[in-house]
Amino acid sequence: MSTYLAKRLVAVVGIAMGLMLANMSWAAEKPQYQLANGLAVYIGVLPAGMTMQHPPGGEPSKTHGSGPTWGSQYHVIVAIFDNESGARITDAEISAAVFNATLPGRRVSGPEKKLDPMQVAGGTVYGNYFNMPAPAPYRIEVKIRRQGTREAVKASFDYRHAVVTGKPQS
Repeated sequence: MSTYLAKRLVAVVGIAMGLMLANMSWAAEKPQYQLANGLAVYIGVLPAGMTMQHPPGGEPSKTHGSGPTWGSQYHVIVAIFDNESGARITDAEISAAVFNATLPGRRVSGPEKKLDPMQVAGGTVYGNYFNMPAPAPYRIEVKIRRQGTREAVKASFDYRHAVVTGKPQS
């Protein structure tokens, strides 16, 4: 990967992580962080256009196959830490499904998908693309299975696309 692409990927993921951290302040309304069986699970959602600004074969399209080609695609990113030690979890198999929160049990993005591990700024995060047409509220269900364990840890997050209101400032 070229230096340019590496810098761009770090910038995109930095924005995603910044959005995730900013979203933590909204915890009472829309938690983007959850404790589940000793794991601290963080989630971020970015429009696919922010991550698809790479030439063919560049990250993250290389990680997730050819990338999205239809619908309103979003890139779901999950970061996981051991809550007690703070150590980043890098040995997990993670999957997710996206549901319309107003229609229980109705997936809007097709079947559950594996979240691929990605190295970002020296740390492992997991992600994949999901179709999430606006303006529905969504429930993102994440399953985490660590090596050597039988049971998956589950975390569920409510998500709604940001809505910009008012006139742009000049």
